Amino acid sequence: MESQRDYIDYYVSVTGESMNAVAYEELIALRNLINEIEKRHNEALKKGGEL
Repeated sequence: MESQRDYIDYYVSVTGESMNAVAYEELIALRNLINEIEKRHNEALKKGGEL
């Protein structure tokens, strides 16, 4: 299995994007995922459900 670094190096070489652009996009995606998890967590707490 290839490493995450290998995948990013491959993605950068195929798309021609800079490493900074790729890292920025990945950080945005990660932040969006965290926001969605927090939203679901808060909704579950409001409903009194278990997490």
